[in-house]
Amino acid sequence: MKDIKNISIWDLDGTVIDSSHRYRSKSNGDIDLQFWLDSNTPENCKKDKLLPAIRTIRSDYADGSYIIICTARVLNTWDIQFLRDNNIRYHTILARPENCSQPDAMLKEFHLRDHCAHVLKMSWTRFCMTSLFYEDSQSVIARMSEIGVKTIDSNNWNELISANEF
Repeated sequence: MKDIKNISIWDLDGTVIDSSHRYRSKSNGDIDLQFWLDSNTPENCKKDKLLPAIRTIRSDYADGSYIIICTARVLNTWDIQFLRDNNIRYHTILARPENCSQPDAMLKEFHLRDHCAHVLKMSWTRFCMTSLFYEDSQSVIARMSEIGVKTIDSNNWNELISANEF
């Protein structure tokens, strides 16, 4: 594998894709996962919109960063087609396995620590030093901070990009 200088890690929902029309919270604030799964249809996926951070992921790819999509979604054919149709390019994609109910932060840590760093033949320290994660979930942001992965709150990033548009 070539020497990777920069790794750009991207969540999807709430970061580069607005899929909020398919999202509902339970009364305790947790995601209503069953509603999400029931709403994950080709028709609904086509209604998803791109968020301003799409420019950054495209720029990172064009500049030669190694792009990892790290999502808590269970991906299906139409999700992958949406990425293709919208020119969202990546080198590696990490998603939730079917029937996995592990909390998002734990799932993403496992993917990054035990899969990506290992597959890329990098020490965890080097992986963290070369990575930047764009994420909207506060629990994931907090966990990434605890384990040494630099993270940008994509809520703020999208607002910043929107505020600077002409």
